[in-house]
Amino acid sequence: MNRELNLPCRYKVVYNSSTNSYLFTTDSLAEYEVLFSEDNSLFDSTVLANANTFHIALNKLRAGIGGYDAEMQITFSAIIDHFFKDTERLLTYVFNDADGKELIRKRLFQMWEKKGKRSDIVKMDAEIITEDKTYHAGILFHNQNSIGRNEISRAFSEIIVELTEK
Repeated sequence: MNRELNLPCRYKVVYNSSTNSYLFTTDSLAEYEVLFSEDNSLFDSTVLANANTFHIALNKLRAGIGGYDAEMQITFSAIIDHFFKDTERLLTYVFNDADGKELIRKRLFQMWEKKGKRSDIVKMDAEIITEDKTYHAGILFHNQNSIGRNEISRAFSEIIVELTEK
């Protein structure tokens, strides 16, 4: 079911509860989907095995006209803030190079962290280095998450080491 949200941004954001995604259209008519997929398989062997873990994907559904749009970063920040109304959620991301835009996505998260990040959201970054590629990964969580900052940090670090060694 779609529901229009009243978020602190210029663009109208529609939340689709059946897909757990947020949709918005920019002034340049580009359409975006911010998709939160529940996926805890990465942490099966850690203290986060039963955590409320999601993976984020930012999908461009339709190209627009024009270049940089500062309002997109504000909209993205508002969506992340809305997602973390549930303080028990964990959010993971991996920027891969499948479409060549991993650095753009990484910069979007860096801008969010620099300009719009809330002090109650913890962000950890890491690189997963394989024989032929480097992936940029991270985790975000609310500092009031009942699992605890140290446990989440430890589990995330363990998984990064494990993935790098493969």
